[in-house]
Amino acid sequence: MGSLFRKGYDCYESSSSSSSSSSSSSSCCQQRPNCCGCFCDQLRCLIPGTTVTVSVRGVLTPFTLVFAAFCNNTCCVTFVNGSSATPTGGVVVLDCQDIVALQVGPF
Repeated sequence: MGSLFRKGYDCYESSSSSSSSSSSSSSCCQQRPNCCGCFCDQLRCLIPGTTVTVSVRGVLTPFTLVFAAFCNNTCCVTFVNGSSATPTGGVVVLDCQDIVALQVGPF
């Protein structure tokens, strides 16, 4: 499952990385303090095109979506819903802090 995630940006880099590389990259909480947390970190590192099931705070039914993008500036996560009535699929945008569960393949 590691191949579904990108390397870099503090995405599960080894704690034994050199001090020069760790000083040149800053953590999620330093760059965007209100955009921190488990699911924000997971989605920040996820490769676009990966199918995920997302449970959202206040919504009873989880959604199976295709991950498209993560915005570090806004905490917005963009997904494509292939089951939409439109030929290209609908676009779903969520705040990563509103996600309460995330399943990453296989489906």
